[in-house]
Amino acid sequence: MLTVAARATIRGGVPILDPPDRSLVLPELLEWPLPPVVNLGACRTAEGSAPAVPLEWVTVALRRGARSVIAARWPVPDCSAPRIGSRFHRNLAERRVAHVAVAFSDAVRAERARRDDPWFWAGLGLFGDIL
Repeated sequence: MLTVAARATIRGGVPILDPPDRSLVLPELLEWPLPPVVNLGACRTAEGSAPAVPLEWVTVALRRGARSVIAARWPVPDCSAPRIGSRFHRNLAERRVAHVAVAFSDAVRAERARRDDPWFWAGLGLFGDIL
């Protein structure tokens, strides 16, 4: 599994992920072989930089070999995204569940139990192969 915890921005029309140590531009991801599960822990990673190019980060990850991609359709609050990501990782690492979709769904449900407002949990989505 690859997890990228970063801020997503667009500079000069190019989507960029800004983790603390260095920036990652979308074309760079085209060069990487990716594991089956990719967690793009950044806001708006399921949103293209232009209406004609939807789901850029997700599409690139799936084309580079990922089978399942978690990405955000809108900004997800910093208080929620880490909890969802941590529980998702724990579910898979401890083999609590066998499928990516179940691990993700459980993590989102746990956050929903903490905060009923969809702003805190509904922005994250699972794309690609849900098994």
